[in-house]
Amino acid sequence: MSIRIALVLDPIHASGAVDRSKMKIRLGSAQIYANASTPTRSNRYAVLVGWAFRRDTSAAYEALGASDTASIRASGGKWAIDHLWGNYLLFWIGPDDAVHLLRAPLTGPAIYLCSEPKAEGSEPTLCAFTDLQLARTLGFPLDQPDPAALDRELRFPLLRGATTGLCGVREVLPGEVVRLGFPCSRPAIWSPWDHVPAILKRAAAAELRNLVCGVVEAWASRFHHVQLELSGGLDSSIIA
Repeated sequence: MSIRIALVLDPIHASGAVDRSKMKIRLGSAQIYANASTPTRSNRYAVLVGWAFRRDTSAAYEALGASDTASIRASGGKWAIDHLWGNYLLFWIGPDDAVHLLRAPLTGPAIYLCSEPKAEGSEPTLCAFTDLQLARTLGFPLDQPDPAALDRELRFPLLRGATTGLCGVREVLPGEVVRLGFPCSRPAIWSPWDHVPAILKRAAAAELRNLVCGVVEAWASRFHHVQLELSGGLDSSIIA
């Protein structure tokens, strides 16, 4: 389920060379590079990378239609949160012509942001990537360790945040929307607290079984083999 992509904002200044086996998708002022095996769906205003399913039926989401794209743009990505689930990244051009990025909650593939400084007075070139080697191929060195971030990791290994072990590189967190090329991220449009009911509901065994079977069937429709894992924690022990 690996997703190998890199998006370069202002791609004219990308100094590296990408081999011809990589797909190239133009989205406004950005260029997206991806392995040929990486599933993508795109149109003029949006690109969906990865595997997504409809929330109401768990059917595979096969195409970005004009109506769905318009809803994504108008809602700032919230339409995808409300109607899709899966392991995906969503890019779109907003009404302001800026390129936006949404990492799917929970299972969204890890994606990172970095920028390459330019001459004084000019804007830096920004790169969003899931694959470090691909970003380096595009001309972003990404070879400077961040001592402060490494120190935090050693002291608090379970405290997960946006910082990484490389200078100038940060992770886009699950459910976060980023307006690429602008210093401030938008507030997350997804929170686990939105799914905590005020009055707890006792789930029936049949309801839980149907939910698990539906999720497994959805993933099995995308791959020849699937592997299930229980973590051994309290929640998994209850399910087992």
